[in-house]
Amino acid sequence: MQKQESSPEASSKDWQDVFPDVALNWHIIPEEANPIFQHIGDDFFVVDRIIDPAVGR
Repeated sequence: MQKQESSPEASSKDWQDVFPDVALNWHIIPEEANPIFQHIGDDFFVVDRIIDPAVGR
């Protein structure tokens, strides 16, 4: 289990800037680890390419 923390910038419905703190616990399913590491890379790339963009939405 790994923990990723970030503070994405967002806007409220009345256009005020909000800066939420987000903490996400995640892990790679062992059976899926080999294809993930082959196509995406190590944990750094998983965070950079998948988790951070999803949290920033």
